[in-house]
Amino acid sequence: MIFTLGTKLCVHSDHVIKKGRMGVYNQQGTEILEVPVRGAEYFSVNLNVAPGIYLVRLCTETQIIEKKTFIGK
Repeated sequence: MIFTLGTKLCVHSDHVIKKGRMGVYNQQGTEILEVPVRGAEYFSVNLNVAPGIYLVRLCTETQIIEKKTFIGK
């Protein structure tokens, strides 16, 4: 599950992600953040970006999840 709380981007998986990465992309498709994910089921990242719709892509060992979400207050 990918969701936001204001400017905090949160990810909660149904299993521990042993090795993966999360990318955040603006509406032009430019990657604005890349975060490695290792040994986590839940993690969050504070973002200092302009309010708007962003694409979040989570790549794990077994799947790729993409979700458009609003980030901002």
